[in-house]
Amino acid sequence: LEVCLEEKKELRILNISDTSLPELADTIADVANLNQLLIRNCSMIKELPSIEKLTHLEVFDVSGCNNLEKIDGSFEKMSYLHKVNLSGTDLSKLPNKISELSNLKELIMRKCSKLEALPNLEKLIHLEIFDVSSCTELGKIE
Repeated sequence: LEVCLEEKKELRILNISDTSLPELADTIADVANLNQLLIRNCSMIKELPSIEKLTHLEVFDVSGCNNLEKIDGSFEKMSYLHKVNLSGTDLSKLPNKISELSNLKELIMRKCSKLEALPNLEKLIHLEIFDVSSCTELGKIE
């Protein structure tokens, strides 16, 4: 995948859903114009590299990545991001600064069985869909 992405500066949608890729290459951050990153149902992936350089990202979906424990980097510069789906992951906390995405419309985290707490979400002023159903360990929303 790393070789495929090296010269793809204009790539808008990357869908690697339902694959057996063990990891995502660090070069993903170099695809600066990416609008959608879809990594659904990739059970081999445990950690994602930093995607904070993907400032044009609008949709980030890692739902069904049931072994995903960590997403590196911060989301604070992703001002276009409007849909995040973390459902069915092994994340115990939200990625850094995701609670400050003022344009976020959908935050979906169904069946995140290790998610224990959520930060204050008051800055998510455009949030239309917020789903934490079946997050059995969730005991605190600040």
